[in-house]
Amino acid sequence: MDTAAQLTAQFGHLSEGLYVGGIAGVGQVDFLGDSTDQDVTYRLLGAGAGVERGSWAYGGSLLFMDVNAAEDPETLDEAVIAKLQAEYALASGNTFFGAYALYADGKNDIDSGFGIDVVNGPGAGLYVRHKIGAIGEGRDVMLNAGIDYLSLTEQFNGSDVTIDSVKAYVGVQITFGGSKTPRALRVAAAPDTTFAQMLTPIVD
Repeated sequence: MDTAAQLTAQFGHLSEGLYVGGIAGVGQVDFLGDSTDQDVTYRLLGAGAGVERGSWAYGGSLLFMDVNAAEDPETLDEAVIAKLQAEYALASGNTFFGAYALYADGKNDIDSGFGIDVVNGPGAGLYVRHKIGAIGEGRDVMLNAGIDYLSLTEQFNGSDVTIDSVKAYVGVQITFGGSKTPRALRVAAAPDTTFAQMLTPIVD
C-alpha cells in the first residue's frame, strides 16, 4: 500500500446527549509497484446514532460502500459495513478509552468473467484519546493511539481464503471551534474503511 485517505461528513440532530444523523464520504487507496492498477476511489453513504450518558458514550453506524473508480477492481465493492462503539471518559474529561466492533460484507472481482467473489468478515479495535495541550482557545490537541484488527474471507467456487491483519497507530488531532466534539456524535461516526480496502486485494 502506498497512501490511503478518507474524508467523511456528518449531518444530523443532537439533543440532550442523543445524536441521530447521516454520513457521507469519499475515500482513496493507492498501491505500490505492479499493483497500481488496483488503485481505487470509493463513496460512502449511511447513518449513525449515538448517546452520551454520564462517563459512557454508546453508538453505531451503518454504511454502504461503492467503488466509483478502479482499473482492476479487486477492492471491496457494493459493501455494507456495520459498526458498534463504546467510549469511557475519565473524571478529568481529558482522557477517553474506547472500543468498537464491526462487520463488513461486500463483493470483489466485479469485472471477472469467472463470477463475482463474496468478501466478508469481522473487525475490532481499542483506542485511547488524551488531551496533551491546546492551541489558543477552543483548539484542543489530542493524542490518539490504538490498535485495529480485521479478518476478511473471500468465498469463490466453494473455497474460502481468509486473511487476518492488525494495525497499530499513533497520531495527533487538533479540534477547531469553540467547543469539544460531542461524544455521541463521535461514536456514531464512520469507521476507517481504508483498512478493508487495503486488505481485499491481498485476500484475493
